[in-house]
Amino acid sequence: MTGFLTEIDEQPGVIRQTVEGLRSQMGALDDWRSRLRSGHLRRVIFSGMGASSFAPIPAQIDLVKHGIEAFSIESSELLHYQLPLVTPDTLLVLISQSGRSVEIVRLLEVLQGRAPVLAITNDAGSPLAASSQTVLTMQAGSELTVSSKTYTCTLATLHLLVTALTGG
Repeated sequence: MTGFLTEIDEQPGVIRQTVEGLRSQMGALDDWRSRLRSGHLRRVIFSGMGASSFAPIPAQIDLVKHGIEAFSIESSELLHYQLPLVTPDTLLVLISQSGRSVEIVRLLEVLQGRAPVLAITNDAGSPLAASSQTVLTMQAGSELTVSSKTYTCTLATLHLLVTALTGG
């Protein structure tokens, strides 16, 4: 079996590991939910590169359905053209499998605390994790081919995040 097929076969197990690992991290989201409900946070912006920029689209739509202003903006687009959207009342959800994507790291440098950051990453020791107020760490393991395990774990993590933020 090729490496890609092996990694696809591993997806159910790593999703279970991710969900189990996130159980202990869900309490950290209570404050974000409270801040959204009270109006201290006005919007949520999801951002990532490549697959990490497409994964949050269902989460963004779900938040909008719940009356929460939300955007999904690719990181280089946010960095170069839409940075004024990031204000102190924005929860910035940055998504990066490695937590080291050039655009994500640059975005963190440019923002320098302008808005709170919630990280979704597969590497708890990454620059993204180190620069974030809350980190949701996936348990996708390493990947040698296309980021299939990380993508499905990102979708699961985003679903749990939205559920927590909306009180579902």
